[in-house]
Amino acid sequence: MPVMGVLSVLILLIWGGAMLGNYWFNPSATGWGGALVILGALISAIILTRLVLTPLKPLFKFLQNDPEPEAPLIGRTGYVRTAVVDEKYGQVVVDNRGAPIIVGARLAQGSEPIERNAHVLVVSRDEDSGLYVVRSAH
Repeated sequence: MPVMGVLSVLILLIWGGAMLGNYWFNPSATGWGGALVILGALISAIILTRLVLTPLKPLFKFLQNDPEPEAPLIGRTGYVRTAVVDEKYGQVVVDNRGAPIIVGARLAQGSEPIERNAHVLVVSRDEDSGLYVVRSAH
């Protein structure tokens, strides 16, 4: 579940419970009465939030699992987006049928840095870091 969705429902229920609780159970607006109403509103809002959002879990799980696999970038060309790409730093823009993909990229050990806007070829992907290894396309 998205955290902002859970917090929005929780806060709305706490607010509503506090307003109605003070109206019904604390008409004289005493401090201790208000504290008890807030405590009751908090406990009931937590329980109600879980009850309200539980039926929506399959929907969010479905939205999170993207049925389309990630487009393979190895073998594609792109250009350097950052000032340089070297062994420690860089980003590359790879064309993806009209929708560019920006990926973190590095050069192989011992390679000369590649300047901004230079064309590069994506060679491989480091699965541990998620970064792509590139080399000059020229």
